[in-house]
Amino acid sequence: MCGGAAGSGKSFIALLYPLKYANDPYFRGIIFRKTTAEITAQGGLWENAVELYRQIFGNRLKVRIKDLKITFPSGASLKFSHLEQEQDKLRHQGAQYSFILFDEGTHFSQTSVEYLGTRLRSARARHKQQIVITCNPDPDSFLLEWVKWYLNEDGTPDLSKD
Repeated sequence: MCGGAAGSGKSFIALLYPLKYANDPYFRGIIFRKTTAEITAQGGLWENAVELYRQIFGNRLKVRIKDLKITFPSGASLKFSHLEQEQDKLRHQGAQYSFILFDEGTHFSQTSVEYLGTRLRSARARHKQQIVITCNPDPDSFLLEWVKWYLNEDGTPDLSKD
Protein backbone atom coordinates (compact mmCIF):
# COMPACT_ATOMS: atom_id res chain seq x y z
CA MET A 1 0.00 0.00 0.00
CA CYS A 2 1.21 3.48 -0.86
CA GLY A 3 -0.41 6.15 1.28
CA GLY A 4 -0.11 9.81 2.12
CA ALA A 5 -1.83 13.14 1.83
CA ALA A 6 -3.34 14.51 -1.37
CA GLY A 7 -0.72 15.87 -3.76
CA SER A 8 2.12 13.73 -2.40
CA GLY A 9 2.77 11.98 -5.72
CA LYS A 10 1.27 8.56 -4.92
CA SER A 11 -0.30 8.15 -8.35
CA PHE A 12 2.91 9.05 -10.16
CA ILE A 13 4.92 6.65 -8.00
CA ALA A 14 2.31 3.98 -8.73
CA LEU A 15 2.94 4.41 -12.46
CA LEU A 16 6.57 3.42 -11.86
CA TYR A 17 5.59 -0.08 -10.65
CA PRO A 18 4.75 -1.47 -14.11
CA LEU A 19 8.18 -0.41 -15.34
CA LYS A 20 9.67 -3.21 -13.21
CA TYR A 21 7.81 -5.70 -15.41
CA ALA A 22 7.88 -3.95 -18.79
CA ASN A 23 10.39 -6.46 -20.18
CA ASP A 24 8.22 -9.46 -19.28
CA PRO A 25 6.18 -10.31 -22.40
CA TYR A 26 3.64 -12.06 -20.15
CA PHE A 27 3.04 -9.07 -17.88
CA ARG A 28 -0.67 -8.18 -17.90
CA GLY A 29 -1.38 -5.24 -15.65
CA ILE A 30 -4.47 -3.21 -14.95
CA ILE A 31 -4.91 0.10 -13.16
CA PHE A 32 -8.27 1.02 -11.66
CA ARG A 33 -9.79 4.36 -10.79
CA LYS A 34 -13.39 4.88 -9.76
CA THR A 35 -14.42 6.51 -13.06
CA THR A 36 -13.03 6.75 -16.57
CA ALA A 37 -13.23 10.54 -16.25
CA GLU A 38 -10.68 10.33 -13.40
CA ILE A 39 -8.37 8.28 -15.63
CA THR A 40 -8.61 10.55 -18.67
CA ALA A 41 -8.77 13.95 -16.94
CA GLN A 42 -6.28 16.61 -18.06
CA GLY A 43 -3.07 15.90 -16.19
CA GLY A 44 -4.56 12.63 -14.94
CA LEU A 45 -3.32 9.09 -14.72
CA TRP A 46 -3.58 8.21 -18.43
CA GLU A 47 -1.87 11.37 -19.63
CA ASN A 48 0.94 10.95 -17.09
CA ALA A 49 1.41 7.27 -17.95
CA VAL A 50 1.68 7.90 -21.69
CA GLU A 51 4.11 10.78 -21.15
CA LEU A 52 6.27 8.83 -18.70
CA TYR A 53 6.39 5.62 -20.71
CA ARG A 54 7.02 7.49 -24.00
CA GLN A 55 10.05 9.17 -22.41
CA ILE A 56 11.46 5.73 -21.73
CA PHE A 57 10.33 3.69 -24.76
CA GLY A 58 9.78 6.36 -27.40
CA ASN A 59 7.96 5.28 -30.55
CA ARG A 60 8.31 1.60 -29.62
CA LEU A 61 5.47 2.11 -27.12
CA LYS A 62 2.01 1.26 -28.50
CA VAL A 63 -0.79 3.41 -27.13
CA ARG A 64 -4.45 2.60 -27.83
CA ILE A 65 -6.48 5.51 -26.53
CA LYS A 66 -9.80 3.85 -27.42
CA ASP A 67 -8.98 0.83 -25.23
CA LEU A 68 -6.93 2.75 -22.65
CA LYS A 69 -4.20 0.18 -23.22
CA ILE A 70 -0.44 0.57 -23.37
CA THR A 71 1.74 -2.15 -24.85
CA PHE A 72 5.45 -2.09 -24.09
CA PRO A 73 8.01 -3.17 -26.73
CA SER A 74 8.33 -6.63 -25.09
CA GLY A 75 4.59 -7.30 -25.51
CA ALA A 76 3.85 -6.57 -21.83
CA SER A 77 0.60 -4.65 -21.53
CA LEU A 78 -1.13 -2.34 -19.10
CA LYS A 79 -4.82 -1.42 -19.21
CA PHE A 80 -6.69 1.33 -17.41
CA SER A 81 -10.24 0.69 -16.27
CA HIS A 82 -12.96 1.99 -13.96
CA LEU A 83 -15.06 0.39 -11.22
CA GLU A 84 -17.79 2.99 -10.90
CA GLN A 85 -20.55 0.52 -10.01
CA GLU A 86 -20.19 -2.57 -7.84
CA GLN A 87 -21.17 -4.83 -10.75
CA ASP A 88 -18.35 -3.41 -12.93
CA LYS A 89 -16.02 -5.88 -11.24
CA LEU A 90 -17.81 -8.68 -13.11
CA ARG A 91 -16.52 -7.35 -16.45
CA HIS A 92 -13.20 -8.87 -15.40
CA GLN A 93 -14.53 -12.38 -14.90
CA GLY A 94 -12.20 -14.77 -16.70
CA ALA A 95 -9.39 -12.20 -16.84
CA GLN A 96 -5.87 -13.05 -15.73
CA TYR A 97 -3.74 -10.22 -14.43
CA SER A 98 -0.24 -10.35 -13.05
CA PHE A 99 -0.42 -6.83 -11.59
CA ILE A 100 -3.38 -4.85 -10.26
CA LEU A 101 -3.25 -1.26 -9.06
CA PHE A 102 -6.13 0.49 -7.31
CA ASP A 103 -5.39 4.19 -7.46
CA GLU A 104 -7.14 5.82 -4.50
CA GLY A 105 -8.23 2.58 -2.87
CA THR A 106 -10.64 4.26 -0.47
CA HIS A 107 -12.96 4.90 -3.43
CA PHE A 108 -13.54 1.16 -3.95
CA SER A 109 -15.51 -1.38 -1.97
CA GLN A 110 -13.77 -4.18 -0.13
CA THR A 111 -15.75 -6.74 -2.15
CA SER A 112 -14.53 -5.22 -5.44
CA VAL A 113 -10.90 -5.22 -4.31
CA GLU A 114 -11.14 -8.79 -3.03
CA TYR A 115 -12.94 -10.01 -6.17
CA LEU A 116 -10.37 -8.43 -8.47
CA GLY A 117 -7.69 -10.06 -6.34
CA THR A 118 -9.01 -13.42 -7.58
CA ARG A 119 -8.11 -12.29 -11.11
CA LEU A 120 -4.46 -12.04 -10.01
CA ARG A 121 -3.20 -15.19 -11.64
CA SER A 122 -0.75 -15.98 -14.38
CA ALA A 123 1.14 -19.17 -15.02
CA ARG A 124 3.46 -17.45 -17.46
CA ALA A 125 4.41 -14.11 -15.92
CA ARG A 126 8.04 -14.01 -14.85
CA HIS A 127 7.45 -11.91 -11.77
CA LYS A 128 5.65 -12.25 -8.49
CA GLN A 129 2.07 -11.13 -8.97
CA GLN A 130 1.01 -8.23 -6.82
CA ILE A 131 -1.69 -5.77 -5.93
CA VAL A 132 -0.77 -2.17 -5.15
CA ILE A 133 -3.23 0.23 -3.54
CA THR A 134 -2.69 3.97 -3.21
CA CYS A 135 -4.83 5.88 -0.76
CA ASN A 136 -5.30 9.00 1.28
CA PRO A 137 -5.91 8.43 4.99
CA ASP A 138 -9.58 7.65 5.64
CA PRO A 139 -10.63 6.29 9.04
CA ASP A 140 -13.94 5.11 7.55
CA SER A 141 -12.35 2.96 4.83
CA PHE A 142 -12.05 -0.83 5.05
CA LEU A 143 -8.35 -0.32 4.28
CA LEU A 144 -7.76 0.91 7.81
CA GLU A 145 -8.37 -2.61 9.12
CA TRP A 146 -5.82 -3.95 6.62
CA VAL A 147 -3.06 -1.63 7.86
CA LYS A 148 -4.04 -1.13 11.51
CA TRP A 149 -1.49 -3.68 12.73
CA TYR A 150 1.29 -1.52 11.24
CA LEU A 151 0.20 1.62 13.11
CA ASN A 152 0.87 3.02 16.56
CA GLU A 153 -2.12 3.97 18.73
CA ASP A 154 -1.90 7.56 17.47
CA GLY A 155 -2.21 6.37 13.84
CA THR A 156 1.42 6.96 12.86
CA PRO A 157 3.44 4.11 11.32
CA ASP A 158 5.11 1.69 13.74
CA LEU A 159 8.57 1.64 12.18
CA SER A 160 9.46 -1.61 13.96
CA LYS A 161 6.86 -3.34 11.74
CA ASP A 162 7.99 -1.75 8.49
